[in-house]
Amino acid sequence: MKGTVKIGDKNVEMFANALTPVLYKRIFHKDFLLESQKKDMDMTIFQELAFVMAKQANATSAKELMNGLGIDDYYEWLGNFEAMEIMEKVNEIFALYHSQTKTTSKSKKNP
Repeated sequence: MKGTVKIGDKNVEMFANALTPVLYKRIFHKDFLLESQKKDMDMTIFQELAFVMAKQANATSAKELMNGLGIDDYYEWLGNFEAMEIMEKVNEIFALYHSQTKTTSKSKKNP
């Protein structure tokens, strides 16, 4: 799912698909789904998710993403925003991520 989230004074294009949690784990060495379900969840996971989704929106290929992103890229990207700007958009970022997990197919058992 693709969308735009206004973070501070910047319109940030974001994209989420099945590759998103794979990239998240590759860069941050933790599982986004497990992290997001923790009772004492660290809110920085949404900053990290926003980074992955923003990079996906502007990438030319999955290969570029898999081989070209690292923690230093995250720190550089994060430096473009004020301290709380991303946190203020947590709901929008998570909704965009979650929208790609919905299915439009109908069950054959329960029409």
